[in-house]
Amino acid sequence: MVLRFGERPKKNGYAPEQANRIRTHVGFIPKETPEFSKAAALAGQIGSLKKVADAKQAEAAKEAERKLHAAWRKEGVRIGMPAERVRYSSWGRPDHINRSVYRDGVRHEQWCYSSGSFLYFEDGILTGIQN
Repeated sequence: MVLRFGERPKKNGYAPEQANRIRTHVGFIPKETPEFSKAAALAGQIGSLKKVADAKQAEAAKEAERKLHAAWRKEGVRIGMPAERVRYSSWGRPDHINRSVYRDGVRHEQWCYSSGSFLYFEDGILTGIQN
């Protein structure tokens, strides 16, 4: 296996750049030759390894997001927080949202909670808390 400068080998022994070249060049090998079946098998292995790696990466990303949201659930809210983060905070989703847009184009939201508390947002950023 030959690696070019800057290429890193993967667990299957091929750098991503090499794997793409192998897949590309399979189409240029005559089908009657033994090299074609070897190259086709190798391309299939590379494709299945890539799917496994992509699935593991997606699962790792989902797990990281779950951990982040769990950490957010433990904290309260602060002025300047984005609305998405407030939803995952200890305050959670509101019972009702009042929305309005003023002449200046700024979107305003009032989040109403059953506890009688309110959160105020401008363009998705928390600007006020009323307990």
